[in-house]
Amino acid sequence: MRMLASRVVWIASCLLALCVGFRANGLPLESLSNSLLKSGCSSRSLLERNCWMIGSRNGTVKPCGKRSHRVTRLFSNLNGAGGPLSRRQLLKIIGGVVVTIPPALEIYSRLGSTDSDFSDDILPQPSDGSWDDVEEATLVFHGAAGQDKFTDALMENLKRNSSRSKYSSMIEWSQFSSNILQASFNGQRLGRNVASDILKRAPNLKSLHIIGISVGAFAADSVCSQSKASKQSVYVQLTLLDPFTQRGIFDTGYGARNYGKDADYFQQYLNTDDPVPSTNAPLQQSVCYDITAIRPQEISFGHDWPVAYYSQQHDIGIVPPAQRLKPGTIIRPE
Repeated sequence: MRMLASRVVWIASCLLALCVGFRANGLPLESLSNSLLKSGCSSRSLLERNCWMIGSRNGTVKPCGKRSHRVTRLFSNLNGAGGPLSRRQLLKIIGGVVVTIPPALEIYSRLGSTDSDFSDDILPQPSDGSWDDVEEATLVFHGAAGQDKFTDALMENLKRNSSRSKYSSMIEWSQFSSNILQASFNGQRLGRNVASDILKRAPNLKSLHIIGISVGAFAADSVCSQSKASKQSVYVQLTLLDPFTQRGIFDTGYGARNYGKDADYFQQYLNTDDPVPSTNAPLQQSVCYDITAIRPQEISFGHDWPVAYYSQQHDIGIVPPAQRLKPGTIIRPE
C-alpha cells in the first residue's frame, strides 16, 4: 500500500510538472491529455501497467524497459500538439519537470515507516537477569549499510562491561535505514518507539547512553529527545559517530540545529575528508573529537573511521563528570 502511494506521488508530480510547463507556454491542457493518450501513457496505464518503475528501497525512477519507447513517443506527440514546440517552450516544460522533482522527493522521503511497522520486541531481552535489574543501558543504531566489522567490534567492546545492571544492544533497523531518502524520518520514528519501549521495560533505569552511526544519528537523537520529554529522571548521553545531518531533501542543516539539544551530555566523533555529504563539520552543541588527522592508511573510507576509532577505546560508556567538557569544544588528537 505504501509502495503504491509512493508511485502515485511520482506519477502525479510528473503530470503536474508537464501541466505547469504547458500552461507556462500558453498551450491548452487538452493537448497534453491527447498526447498522453496517443503515447499510451495515460494515468491508468501508468498505474495498472506500471509504465514507471519506482524503487521502493532506493527511491530511483526509471522507465520500464518494454515501454520506455512511450517516453519518446510522448514527446513526439507533444511536438505535434497544437503546432511544433519551440526550443524555448520545450526548455520551459523541462524546467517545470525539474522544479517539481525536488518537492516530490521530499514527499517521498516522508512516506516511510509508521509506528505500527516496528516490532514490539525490537529490544532483545537482557542476557543476564531481567529488565528490573537494568540501571544503565547503551543502545547503538547502525548506519544505512547495516552492521559490519566495525559495529561488531564496538558491540564486543560494550559486552565486556555488561552485567545484570548494565544492558547493551545493537538496534537492527536495516529494513528502514537502507532507503537513504527515507532513512532520516524512519530513524526518528524508530527512536521514539525505542525510547518509549525501554523506559517502560526498565523501571529502574538511571542512565541511558545512545550511540548513532551516520544516518543512525536520527534514531539516536530521537531516543534522546523522547527520553527527556518523558520527564523521567534518566541521565542521557548522546554519542554520534560521523553523523549524517541532512533530513529529507531540503533540510540540510537539521542535525546542526537539533542534534544533542536535549542530551545531558553530547559528544561527536568526526572525520572531515570523506565524500559522504552533511557529515564533515563539527556540531555546535557537541564536544567534538575531530580524528581525521590520525586515520590509519588501512581505513581507506574515512566515513568508517569514527566508529572504528571509538570501538577501540577502553572506556566507551558514560563520561565521568570530571571529564566532561563544554559544548562547542573541539579536540583534534595528533
